[in-house]
Amino acid sequence: MSELHLDSLEIKNFRCFEHLTIEKLGRVNLIVGKNSVGKTALLEAIRIFASRGNPITILDILGYRNEIDYSTLLMDNTRQVDLFSSSEADMDSAIKYMFNGRHYEFGDTFSINTTKTRLSLGIALYTYSDDQSELGKRLVGPIRLEDYDKYEELKPRISITINGEHRNSMPLIFENRRIPPRRNDGEDAIICQFIPVSGLDIRTIASFWERVSLTSSEKDIVENLHKVVPNLSGINIVGYSERSPSRSPFIIARINEQAPVPLRSLGDGLYRAFGISLALASSNGGLLLIDEFETGLHHSVQADTLRVIFQTAKRMNVQVFATTHSWDCIEAFQEVSAEDQNEEAMLISLQQRKAGITAVSFDERELKIATRGHIEVR
Repeated sequence: MSELHLDSLEIKNFRCFEHLTIEKLGRVNLIVGKNSVGKTALLEAIRIFASRGNPITILDILGYRNEIDYSTLLMDNTRQVDLFSSSEADMDSAIKYMFNGRHYEFGDTFSINTTKTRLSLGIALYTYSDDQSELGKRLVGPIRLEDYDKYEELKPRISITINGEHRNSMPLIFENRRIPPRRNDGEDAIICQFIPVSGLDIRTIASFWERVSLTSSEKDIVENLHKVVPNLSGINIVGYSERSPSRSPFIIARINEQAPVPLRSLGDGLYRAFGISLALASSNGGLLLIDEFETGLHHSVQADTLRVIFQTAKRMNVQVFATTHSWDCIEAFQEVSAEDQNEEAMLISLQQRKAGITAVSFDERELKIATRGHIEVR
């Protein structure tokens, strides 16, 4: 088996996790548990880890949960983002939601670690040097607690540290309603695609499709969708170009030799399966995260869709993390994982205990015993 990006995971002080440890992860991981035990939070931690704490990823996560007003963003050609909304869009009123207990003080951090990489995010104070250059004043920090009284003006910022080395920062309060330019994730960042419960938005789908159209991946995607609609003969996306992003694209599908119809008219299951297959093809060598995998997928096609995920993830070296509420999905996962003995599958059950949320893991052999005995894993 190819080396996994995440062979284990430790999360401290993030969201509902005071200290969560998952000692072993597989190629395809299914995360189960009751509401409010942190299934989506676990995916968010992986997104932050993969992007190496990219500020835009953090903003996306906060916006997805409506913890920050991210609905009025406008991006110009320089990839600079302006905010025109109220002070609720400032990070100082939103970042607290990422800390355990929804509270932070200066010096507090949360951390997301694997055996090789340790990422921590904290709130620290910075200042600006008196140096003048073509780029203006230079940011200095984070400032140590014992040095606070040496500076007249200190500004709070989010501070990202990787393996003990300061990597990045972003303001807690956006001056002049402006977010800093979109930053690259860094050379050691991991490709990571996220499919929310609502599915991929149409523009993301169209952007992915441009990458795979007329390649072998396009043929693979159509063949994968035959599991849901056996007589599907082709798919295309109309009305989109990265050079003209204002146009509204839509997806059409052809059944046998009939006239093309909107993909949505063929049901939510096909649309969901299409998004999963497309995101897999766009995650080569990286991670794919799926929130509530079973959404829109009838139980009769879940096993076939999981087979596609197992086979494609192995071929393209993708590590997959999916959440579910469905026992049908758990049984389908066990069925498919038992067929593939060369790649490891792990079911991770998040459980609320007196000491906090813990993770109980089941490998392929243990999962078979668990499902036969109908052991409660959700």
